[in-house]
Amino acid sequence: MKLTRFVLPTLIFGIVLLGTPTKAQTLPDPIIRMSDAVADAPGSRSTTNASFDVYESGSRTYTGSVRGTFTSSAGDEPDAEGSFSFTLQELKSDHFKELFGKNKFTVAFDFKVLTSRKLAYFRVTQFPKVSEFDMKKIVKKWFYVDVGEDASEYESKLDISSQEILEHFPEAYRKYPAITFTEQGSTGKEYVYAFRANPTTFMQLVNEAYRLAGEDAVFSTSDLREFGSHFDTVTGTYRINKATYLPTVATYRFGYRYDDSRLTVSAKTTYKYGSVKSIKKPSGAVSFERLIENVYGGSLNSARSKGSDAALKSNLANARAEAELYYDARYNTYEGVCATRGTWIIGDNVSAAANATGKGKGECNDTPWEWAASAKLTNGSYYCVDSTGFAGEARKKLGTATSCP
Repeated sequence: MKLTRFVLPTLIFGIVLLGTPTKAQTLPDPIIRMSDAVADAPGSRSTTNASFDVYESGSRTYTGSVRGTFTSSAGDEPDAEGSFSFTLQELKSDHFKELFGKNKFTVAFDFKVLTSRKLAYFRVTQFPKVSEFDMKKIVKKWFYVDVGEDASEYESKLDISSQEILEHFPEAYRKYPAITFTEQGSTGKEYVYAFRANPTTFMQLVNEAYRLAGEDAVFSTSDLREFGSHFDTVTGTYRINKATYLPTVATYRFGYRYDDSRLTVSAKTTYKYGSVKSIKKPSGAVSFERLIENVYGGSLNSARSKGSDAALKSNLANARAEAELYYDARYNTYEGVCATRGTWIIGDNVSAAANATGKGKGECNDTPWEWAASAKLTNGSYYCVDSTGFAGEARKKLGTATSCP
């Protein structure tokens, strides 16, 4: 299942859980009013602080925290930018110490999503030192990912305005009330609601909204079953502005189960709304593929070179064995052994050796009493074998010689 199939549903879920007022003030349930309000808000900024714990076989093995900010412009598919960081601490073993030198580390990055260009920009601002890789080539460098091609399979769905889907949301919600609110009280300017959100029912709600819009369902039956078996019901509270019905603060808690492991998360999000700010494309950004090449290029190129050289040597080693079989079959002569056609000839081995590194053509010379062959290694030197039993790097090109120089 591709990640992109969750883009629009996630946007809707965000709009729902992240609050909103309504044009349809007669609807009693705040979920509808909040949906309309968020959809009409000119711009928003949310800040989330969360803590999480991981339990394995009942034992708390990891703990950490998350902080993120998210700012969006107006529109059905707004551009957005934000930052994200998390800390993770291992409590029961020394795996992190072996990798990072300590059992706790922090990762942070910035991101910008320019939907009109279908580009997402990322910048890692903090990452623990890893001895095997040069992380300096990543940290604080902008790179981008073209998400347009990845989203092509669901392009028709993504082209549907989220506002169009939201227009069917109230009717779908009446059939699948995935999120329920209970009023807890009020302050001078805010209502306070407790809420419960069932992830599986919410996925059914999204499917129904798409169906009402004349589109295929987004989540399959197996998706519903998978989510239902792992995710707990989300619970929390919302503080909602009485005048605008936009959420101001949300607190929530949820859990995820898998085999004998369990993740629990507690979070608090604050929201602000205001004028739309234009999001600028980061200067000097490189493609993600280029960034990976810069980080891992040296080790990858080294591995490729070693593999190519090994293939070259293997082919020339085979040539030595076949040349001796040729010698015996031809009644003690090597003459013609460098040919590329025939039985026990070695010309094809020499060609394969040269092709392994791509450093030009191989060389092979023979006489009735001796032969020699060589090909160029990735480092520019030559690897040579001959009828005397020599096999190794040679000082110079073989040329017309019939023994290795």
